[in-house]
Amino acid sequence: MKNPYYGEARVAIERFINNNKQKALNTDSEIEALKLEAKRLEAEVSSLSNEKADLEKLIHSLSSP
Repeated sequence: MKNPYYGEARVAIERFINNNKQKALNTDSEIEALKLEAKRLEAEVSSLSNEKADLEKLIHSLSSP
């Protein structure tokens, strides 16, 4: 005997799978964008740290007699 709700359940399951696939794709792309932004910010922090060290050396050399 065939369950009368089989077709409805199948459609609901397919809809659920499709909705979650789209969410996973969106999440994956957002994660990749955040990783790229983190790398960019890491490079910027490194550059600013180097600039700070250079400025500290310059200040030290100017303040020495």
